[in-house]
Amino acid sequence: MKDKRGFTLIEVISVLVILGLIATVVATQYSSTISDSRKKLNEEQKSRLVEVAKNVSLNNKTCLEIAKSNPDSGVKITLDQMKKNGYIANNQLKNLSDSTILTGCVVIKWDNTYNKFNYEYSDTCDVAQSCIVTAESEKVIVSSFYVGEANAHYTNQRNVMYYIRYSASISSEYCVTLESEASCNWKKLSTTSTSINGELNLINDENIVHLYIRNSNKNIIAAIDDTIIYDSNAPTCIWNTPAKPYIKNGSSTEIVLSCNDVAGIKNTELSSSSIDVVGDELVSVSDAVVITRGTSKDFKFTVYGLDGNGSVNLSLKPSVVRDVSGNYVTTSSTSGSVYVDNIAPSGDVSVGEGNNRYTNTERITLRFSNVSSDIDKMCVSNTLEGNCDYVNYSSSYNWTLNSGEGTKTIHVSLMDKAGNVANKTVNVNLDTLPPNCTSTPKSTGTLNFNLKDGSYIDYIISCHDENQGILTTALNTSMLAIDKGGNSDVSLSFNSDGSLRVQGLTGNGQAVIMLKANAIHDEAGNGNRMTELANVTVDNIPPVNNSITLNYNSTITHLRDVTVQLESELKAEGGFYCLTLTNDVNSCTWVDYSAAGSIRIGSAVASHTVYAFFKDMAGNVSPSSVSSSIKYNENAISCILVESDSILTINYNSGANLATLPFSQDGTNWNDNPIIPITPGKVGYFSYIKDRDGEINYCHLNILE
Repeated sequence: MKDKRGFTLIEVISVLVILGLIATVVATQYSSTISDSRKKLNEEQKSRLVEVAKNVSLNNKTCLEIAKSNPDSGVKITLDQMKKNGYIANNQLKNLSDSTILTGCVVIKWDNTYNKFNYEYSDTCDVAQSCIVTAESEKVIVSSFYVGEANAHYTNQRNVMYYIRYSASISSEYCVTLESEASCNWKKLSTTSTSINGELNLINDENIVHLYIRNSNKNIIAAIDDTIIYDSNAPTCIWNTPAKPYIKNGSSTEIVLSCNDVAGIKNTELSSSSIDVVGDELVSVSDAVVITRGTSKDFKFTVYGLDGNGSVNLSLKPSVVRDVSGNYVTTSSTSGSVYVDNIAPSGDVSVGEGNNRYTNTERITLRFSNVSSDIDKMCVSNTLEGNCDYVNYSSSYNWTLNSGEGTKTIHVSLMDKAGNVANKTVNVNLDTLPPNCTSTPKSTGTLNFNLKDGSYIDYIISCHDENQGILTTALNTSMLAIDKGGNSDVSLSFNSDGSLRVQGLTGNGQAVIMLKANAIHDEAGNGNRMTELANVTVDNIPPVNNSITLNYNSTITHLRDVTVQLESELKAEGGFYCLTLTNDVNSCTWVDYSAAGSIRIGSAVASHTVYAFFKDMAGNVSPSSVSSSIKYNENAISCILVESDSILTINYNSGANLATLPFSQDGTNWNDNPIIPITPGKVGYFSYIKDRDGEINYCHLNILE
């Protein structure tokens, strides 16, 4: 020995990885137990590594000197140093909770207060100082230590065997116990042998078995643990649903028997003789294909259909399947039924709801009735039976016929779940000529197609068909649709003579009344296309932005017949106006809208007001009148424009009252010259004359060619 205080051969403790730790725990009743065991073993493993490091540091005192001179960071002895120098033999020390490789170290720090070294395992070692570790020359190497047969970690026996494989070059002793080293019954470890077997009586369901090795100085130089679970529970086996419950002669299906146990299933195969078949005259069964999933195994049997009809079940025989602990399944387990069916299915097929003989579109709906309960697939073809891809069965199925008028034959194949097929055909006549409907406005109500709330237009509707004749005898409002523009709204109704009344409601905008597609049908089942029956404009906004002027903005006139110039929104869309001297719309005589009108004012020498109302094509009346006033005086200064030899001459009366002689060609240029040459290209000339009171009288308008 290099130093009596050191524990040589400490590297043996590396076996703490516990070669036999349970790889996967499936059963619920053991999952918590195994997790706790691994946590406990993890902590014990790290404690053992700390003990190794203590003895390494005693054999490599420079490490202690560095730790003492660096009290804050300390010194590290890594697991890699321990392995390379023979203190631990494991190439891979694992974290037993997640199976990751341990790559940490033991950090040694000097405590000045208590004058001692503290040792602690750490996964991160970057801060601590490094030191050189030298190798041991004398070793005891434990290559394996496990409890139970084949290191299974499970048993259904309380009395089990343990196995130690080792090599030793020094005199030493060993102890295998379920308790601490203090309870050990020490036995000699031979230097000439390489293996030791022994018996151990398990006390608990969960057992941590300790192997201790000590040298001749009674110092522990190795401590290795293994776990073994006492398991007396039999495996559980469950049949999965058959992959295909229905088969026939020549087809097959697979049934999987899933067996699970916390210790794992030991069976590596199951033959067809391992199961009983009820109704075996209908099927034959293959040996199982085995699939391992952790502690579970799936045994996949293939069942082949034979002649006959009926159901078949597979039943696992007792005492066939066992787990690694040695427990057997003692009760039989029965699969779901497999149905052997060699009878072709039945069923009827028709076109549409009432087995239609005619269709107006290539796109039809096939409907099936009186079908067998086990129908699974179907294929539809326009050519031959079975000349198509099978799809999932549905009680109705959309299908497209070959194009072109005439009788079409559809071939249908129905397949049941076992694969038996029945072939059907159905005929339908393709007729794509639809009936046609037209409408004509009736000479009642409003015919200008502009409606307000309460006004209406009647339409006479007639329908005809070139081939079969009209089946529908009367129209109703459910056959109509309204395509509204803006927020327009109309109501629809039918008169006693069958004509359609379109009545305006609230809102504004265009409203198109459509006959819905397929509202009218002929005997072949053709429906009409969407047809426009009426197109009206709903207008509930009265005309605004109206104005009038009298005699082109004259303020006085010597004539009672006054020309009225009209400005209104009606200019673009048409409508009506009325001129009145009383501002009463009820006294109106409506006239088609024009840019100008005329009215005779009163004979009194005074100012007279002319009122104008406007009405649009829908009958909306302007909310208020617009007005303009003009004075009447038969003696007012007046004039007339006379054209002669391309010269425009202004003659006027009452020259004594003349203030100025304004003349305008474009409304802005004024002249006092009564003789005005006519400018080529002008359309018209108008003139005003102003008296000394500032009143302006329109004289005359002359239109030139």
